[in-house]
Amino acid sequence: MAETAAGKLNSLIRAGRKLAAKRPKGTPSLDDLDGGVELEAICHGWFVRACGWIRQNLSQDPRFLAEFRALNKEYEWRNLLGTEFRQVRYRHEDMLKMVNHLDGLKSIINEGFKTGSTPMPLDHLHPTIRRVAQQLFVDGHYASAILEAFKAVNSRVKTYVPDSRLDGKALMGQVFRLESPAVRLTPLRSVSERDEQEGFMHLFMGAMQGIRNPKAHDEVVQTDPIRTFEYLCLASLLLRRLDDSDTSQFPPSG
Repeated sequence: MAETAAGKLNSLIRAGRKLAAKRPKGTPSLDDLDGGVELEAICHGWFVRACGWIRQNLSQDPRFLAEFRALNKEYEWRNLLGTEFRQVRYRHEDMLKMVNHLDGLKSIINEGFKTGSTPMPLDHLHPTIRRVAQQLFVDGHYASAILEAFKAVNSRVKTYVPDSRLDGKALMGQVFRLESPAVRLTPLRSVSERDEQEGFMHLFMGAMQGIRNPKAHDEVVQTDPIRTFEYLCLASLLLRRLDDSDTSQFPPSG
């Protein structure tokens, strides 16, 4: 039976930890250099296999492979007299960093975030976000999916003040302000409730200024499906808070 992607990753992580334990710490000594060529070759074979796993399983996001490769450093070693020896690679510390990088990819596989294979759990997002962004996400148009999601948030908020000509950040500031807000996300009776209202006001404002606007005004290259999904989750949360405010009958504040 063929080994699963997660199983291969776990095997790479275990092998990497064993190899890291055999590698010199800090600046290599002459004893470490003597006879260490064979072990370096074994470490390099492990590194190549790890790169192959990332390329095969996360091919649509080059960031993972680029970050992993950057951890494979090379060092020139000299003795006290300045005599140059061969270059040294795969130190203990660098091996551990590479192993930890692979370990951080486990959640992507375990949670079904494998790019190009298993879809992310879009079914859990707010229905409006699914409607405007799901197909764009599936087709790999990540920047457009994010833009449409936050345009939908902006359009929803506009329904609370249909006569207002405000948009984006300014609109959010007006609708969620503490004094006579058009939308009360909390009863606004206690300090904590007022803090929550104000905090979400800044979240709505920041989402318009820092997420929607750049993608609407500039040509943004977005290649990371995981980051895109996280943006969509934020848009979904904001809409669900609005849903909650529509169904809650808060007592008058003051």
